[in-house]
Amino acid sequence: MRIESFNEHIHFNDDSIITKVILESSFSREIRILLKRKQIMKEHKAPFPIIVHVLEGEIEFGI
Repeated sequence: MRIESFNEHIHFNDDSIITKVILESSFSREIRILLKRKQIMKEHKAPFPIIVHVLEGEIEFGI
């Protein structure tokens, strides 16, 4: 079994959003996305339904 954490090795970047695939399987892909205050993720589409967990702070989220 492989154990991963969303809360370890967090390093924000002032210039860009940081993404890391935490776990990938045949039915799921868990991705950590780190944004500093005021950073914006550009509009995009996902091929499958998503679940969003906010671990700290708050986000404005649109669909």
